[in-house]
Amino acid sequence: ASVVWHAPAEGGIPRYMLVFQENLPSSIGPIRSARLYFIQWAAEWRSAYVHAGGSPNALATLRQHGNGQLVYNADYARWGKPNAPYIWRITSRFAPHNVYSTGTQLRRLADRIGAKGAVEMAWRFGSAMPLGERRVGGSIRVTYRFNQIDYAYDRTTNTYRRSVMGKAQIDADDGKQVAPTNVIVMFVRFAPLPGDPHPEKLRLDGDVVGTGKAYIATNGKTLTGTWSKKSNTAPTLFFDSKDRPVALTPGHDVGPSAAALAHRRRSGGGSTSPWSAGARPRHPARRGAGSSSPGCSCRPPGSRSCTSRTRCTRCAPDRRHRSRDRARSRPAPRRRCRPAWTPPCALRPSPRRPRGRSRPRRWSSGWW
Repeated sequence: ASVVWHAPAEGGIPRYMLVFQENLPSSIGPIRSARLYFIQWAAEWRSAYVHAGGSPNALATLRQHGNGQLVYNADYARWGKPNAPYIWRITSRFAPHNVYSTGTQLRRLADRIGAKGAVEMAWRFGSAMPLGERRVGGSIRVTYRFNQIDYAYDRTTNTYRRSVMGKAQIDADDGKQVAPTNVIVMFVRFAPLPGDPHPEKLRLDGDVVGTGKAYIATNGKTLTGTWSKKSNTAPTLFFDSKDRPVALTPGHDVGPSAAALAHRRRSGGGSTSPWSAGARPRHPARRGAGSSSPGCSCRPPGSRSCTSRTRCTRCAPDRRHRSRDRARSRPAPRRRCRPAWTPPCALRPSPRRPRGRSRPRRWSSGWW
């Protein structure tokens, strides 16, 4: 990708938006749902915005301004299989992490919806620092609510090797560790999505139009500066402490537009807390009764059991759907394998016969 944007989504779990212009990878995915702040960043490039569904305000924006006013709307529901051949679901991953495409198909899709022509970058680029003048070592850590990103500067390649939760992040397309040439950490205010009809999904909204603090890392040095975006279609620009445009370093693999941007929520008083001052949502901070772990959005306050009919990502991944605090305070239940040919809700007899009865129990249904 030419540019990678990384910002928090549901409940603070970060999500990526990749911008492809120079290169066409053989596999792109998983393609996830749209968010308004990602659309505002994508509008800087007049790009074909590929997504699978989205938040209410994002979908409303795409319906009104998705014909080139901001971006060109390329929704999986319309341009994916079986309606169109550009996007599809793979069978090796579970939904919603299985929507994929290729660079060639997305380029064809961009031409199909009228998104043509490359966009010239508004950023400034300088020359790479000679090897003898580069610093040795150095690292960057960006902490989200449920994720931690580390960048380790590599003096030889003049790149920042990326790790997620202590493990090297490997590109599944080429098998190499992700290593951008520039890393920019923006402080952006995020808060719960106002008027969300499903607040239990913990959707967020970010103030990406405006200005804020930023750390710009390039050539092994980290500068303290600011970011600025004047409108939805205006580019996001970066300035040093003296309000001068920062010159980034040309990339090795993806040309002069190589840059990875990570974002943290801005908080009051100069704190680096991942939640905004005065905008901290109460539901993810609740704790279950007698628990030391964060509460579950599908569990009522004071309750120790999850009431959701679907598997919640914040609850323990067992078939009895225990909440996280109960799963940690008690030993995990013993699981028995269900035969592959038996559907999960099929009727099946009880394996035991009650003592003192001559006839078997009734047939029962449920998970093994």
